[in-house]
Amino acid sequence: MIFGNRVKKISILAMVGALALSIGACKSKENTEYADLESYFEIEQVGQYDGAAVIVDGRLSGAGFVKDGYYYINYQTVREKIDDHYYFDETEKILTYASSKHIYDAVSGQLTYTEDGKENTAGTEPVLWVDESAYISIDYIKIMNGGILSETYSEPHRVDVKVNNQVTLAKTTEATVLRTDKGVGYPIVADISKDAELYIVSDGDTWTKVCNGDGIMGYIENGKLGESYEKTWTLEKSWVEYEPYTYLTMDEKVCLGWHQMEYEGGNDSLSSLIKGADGLNVISPTWFEVTDIYGGISSLASKNYVDKAHKSGIQVWGLISDFVFGEDGNSLVNKALSVTSSRRKLIGNIMEEAAACGMDGINIDFENIRRVYVEGYIQFIRELAIECESAGLVLSVDMYVPREDNQYYDRESVGEAVDYLVIMGYDEHWAGCNQAGSVASLPYVTNGITDTLLEVPASRVINAIPFFTRVWYEDSLENAPDGAVIVEDAINGDYALSSKAYGLETARKLLEDNGANIVWLEDLGQHYGEYYADGRLSRIWLEDKTSLTAKLNVMKSNNLAGVACWRLGLESPEAWEAIGEFLK
Repeated sequence: MIFGNRVKKISILAMVGALALSIGACKSKENTEYADLESYFEIEQVGQYDGAAVIVDGRLSGAGFVKDGYYYINYQTVREKIDDHYYFDETEKILTYASSKHIYDAVSGQLTYTEDGKENTAGTEPVLWVDESAYISIDYIKIMNGGILSETYSEPHRVDVKVNNQVTLAKTTEATVLRTDKGVGYPIVADISKDAELYIVSDGDTWTKVCNGDGIMGYIENGKLGESYEKTWTLEKSWVEYEPYTYLTMDEKVCLGWHQMEYEGGNDSLSSLIKGADGLNVISPTWFEVTDIYGGISSLASKNYVDKAHKSGIQVWGLISDFVFGEDGNSLVNKALSVTSSRRKLIGNIMEEAAACGMDGINIDFENIRRVYVEGYIQFIRELAIECESAGLVLSVDMYVPREDNQYYDRESVGEAVDYLVIMGYDEHWAGCNQAGSVASLPYVTNGITDTLLEVPASRVINAIPFFTRVWYEDSLENAPDGAVIVEDAINGDYALSSKAYGLETARKLLEDNGANIVWLEDLGQHYGEYYADGRLSRIWLEDKTSLTAKLNVMKSNNLAGVACWRLGLESPEAWEAIGEFLK
């Protein structure tokens, strides 16, 4: 009985082993069938046109189509994979391309395009609107940017684009095939001869993804590839190489002070604001606001103000903001920038105001751009940069400290186009924040500078420091002031949190008058004090000469282009002392 069971078990094991060998043999059996390339390239008809695959640097990268022998690529694919200097206005169906010096416009369905308003004829329509999407002709793309290689093929229709000119290649050691995936069991996509030169897309342990000379990508066994080597494609020069951006920058460190004003009479306070502001060489009055979705602006600009500033050796960079909102709660600037005619009107209005008062530069302070409208914002900056260069105006743009939620502002593209990028190095804890804390702790400022310098060179980065701090109030729920944030505290009980901004001298005086014990917080690089008054706790993270000097030292060690200050009128004399040391 025991012997019989043993035999039975051995037989079962033998059957399992044989089955495993059979399955393995099936898996390793060479597939000699050819894949359907239409399906492999995921080609589908686009509207009334035959679809085409788009391959960029050896990778399948989106949809296209063929019209009368001309190949078109989806607009978003072009922006994301080939060249992000295109902007398509879905309202007016205009495709715009802004280089460093010129603006090109093409209207959907038309055979012409314009360069700075001058009409040119294209071989085909540069852009078509099909199935609620824009598609750009590869021929037009090569006119705008010669710094790419492209070939088109049929059976199936495909466009093979090379953007990167530094590539890795390898030659085959024998005749072989490319397959749809890693393994001999997968269908064939192309026959490859011995010594064929293949473009390496991505390496693998046993299989490598490659692209052949006909724009067909697939997988090849590593053992059939020779040693890889580097090669540089020969590309025509793009405008980036023969028309690089040039910048109008100052020969000394920038020391900019913002002059906040809400009415025309504010211009009369210039003399008092700059008195004692040793080292100030740029003033930026908050003169302009975007007032509608058509590019209209309000203006407080004054030629007399500019003349007075010039007599004191100070440049004037007029600021334009986006703090006028529509009924939907969105800043009006969003829609204004997304439509070509409105964007151009806004730029024209700004330039007209600049010429009328003789100011030296423009400061863009758009803090309410929504993610969905950011392409229009970048296009605005690029087009305005061209106009400013032509007029001899300095263009600066205010930008948040980098955080995950504002990365879409695209510092790299903005920094490429403008003369100066200004980091708003404050509001770490802001009005309405649900946590009390510093306006600009040293780690916050340091990280903001470090992260910005990953995308914009230090020679054109200015960091702004606060001439204010916040007093944070913790009230009982019964005494909660209007606008307070209710903070849930399981240990000490819930409370109402609110804050108010004060100038530097006023904040320190509040601590001193209330007998607060002021301590130095090494980790934050600031003095801190708190006190009880009127039945509530008041807390202040001070900005003073010591804290400002610490920030300025970080800016100096990073060789930044200068410092900006929000806002004039709130500072203390010792703040200018700290800035003076930085400017030496």
